[in-house]
Amino acid sequence: MKLFTSAEPAAHQSTLPAVSSEGESAQSTYFGRASINSDENALIVPGGTYDLILLCDVREHFGLNKVKQILPSVLQSLGVQCEPRALPVGDFLWIIRWRGPQGELHEAVLDYLVERKRADDLAHSITDGRFREQKYRMKRTQISNRFFLIEECPSMRNQRIPFETLLQATSNCQVIDGFRVMWTRSPEDTVDWLASLTDRLRSRSTVRIRISSALFSFLPIAIDFLDVHVSLSDTGSCRSCAVRARPWLDFVQLAQKSPPPTVRDMFAKQLMQIHGFSGPKVISLLQVYPTPHHLFQAYEARTTVHEKENMLTSLKLPGTNR
Repeated sequence: MKLFTSAEPAAHQSTLPAVSSEGESAQSTYFGRASINSDENALIVPGGTYDLILLCDVREHFGLNKVKQILPSVLQSLGVQCEPRALPVGDFLWIIRWRGPQGELHEAVLDYLVERKRADDLAHSITDGRFREQKYRMKRTQISNRFFLIEECPSMRNQRIPFETLLQATSNCQVIDGFRVMWTRSPEDTVDWLASLTDRLRSRSTVRIRISSALFSFLPIAIDFLDVHVSLSDTGSCRSCAVRARPWLDFVQLAQKSPPPTVRDMFAKQLMQIHGFSGPKVISLLQVYPTPHHLFQAYEARTTVHEKENMLTSLKLPGTNR
């Protein structure tokens, strides 16, 4: 298998959990093979007692079926499960699953979320606004390692928007919005990328995971937010890193679509489509005129053309004197 034929995510290497060989604390409350450490306020899930699972969204769009057909057999060769599930956002994510004291299953979502897009779908989503909405909802999950996996296609240079505009959108997504953008050449290349990242996560599944939360008291049912802290011990040296995770239900709640927009929300979106209207300018206008009705009433109240034309010149940008 040839891995990362388009772009190798070298940055991943510094963000994945590392091996831990620390001793267990004596003050621990055990449930199943996991335990809550009262000193560190942490849930300890011993290495080898949890499963790493890649979840694949069940929706069908823009060639994702081919990826789904190839992926399970590739992951099976790595000893990793791949399960279909209706994901509230994204196309792929990784979870750990372990059993509680009564045999009940618990799941925590690891800090990796992937939205896969074929290049022509990306062009469509930019023009119809879905791209902006998807970025917003992925940010709402508070997952740190958010990926847009862009898959090339023959028609990607013959879309309704110029190819340069598409490249600019992906650059903005990376530089301004804080996403990681990876390009692959084909569904097979996409599977290679997913399999390689999964293999890196799987190779660390033999270590214990320390899931810390200030909300831990007695039972994992009280978990509301999880911080997974893992450390590396190698020939006496110790290096710490942290991987965040959330309970599945918390992730779903954060990722749900926004409630129906208000008139003010819609007005803000309309203003953002006007050339030259930046976010701060929209905010300053909405503070005085929160709806089109307020703006129209103020406009009608001006008695001269000069006043009407200059009614917005007195607005100041937030945090400035301009």
